[in-house]
Amino acid sequence: MFGGLLTVARLHQLEADDGALEQLARYPVDRRAIYGGKVLAAVGAMIVLGGLLLPLVAILYGLDLAAGWPALTATLLLGAIGFGAVGTFYAGVTVRMRAREVMLPLLMLPVIAPLLLAAVNATAAALGGDPFGELPAWLQLLAGFDVVMLVAGAATYGQLLEE
Repeated sequence: MFGGLLTVARLHQLEADDGALEQLARYPVDRRAIYGGKVLAAVGAMIVLGGLLLPLVAILYGLDLAAGWPALTATLLLGAIGFGAVGTFYAGVTVRMRAREVMLPLLMLPVIAPLLLAAVNATAAALGGDPFGELPAWLQLLAGFDVVMLVAGAATYGQLLEE
């Protein structure tokens, strides 16, 4: 989560510092396409981060990832999409603020609480063999969260670029 917050904030800050954000706002393209590109960049960074951390955590805690590999991959992908969608929106909100390093986590953390809850429980179910059959429900919650946040972010990101 900490790495994701830093990544999303840094992706927007780089564009704001060199004036690229203002140039993006002037392009005659749909604002949803700009949002989608930023979300894809954040998702790519989060997948790389998760791909590096997952084997390290498995080694550190002595976990066997072989049995739960498909479920862990789905959890990582769905979690990265949701985190990227929310992070891109709130990084756009805070990019022009003075206290953006403080405001981004304060705004994001309450919104991503369901995402974190579902990702942690899906990971626990995948690693524990899913004895209660709850893994599909947690993955559905992650997918539903992703859809809602992507639609909401795409619908409102254009106003952020205008201001």
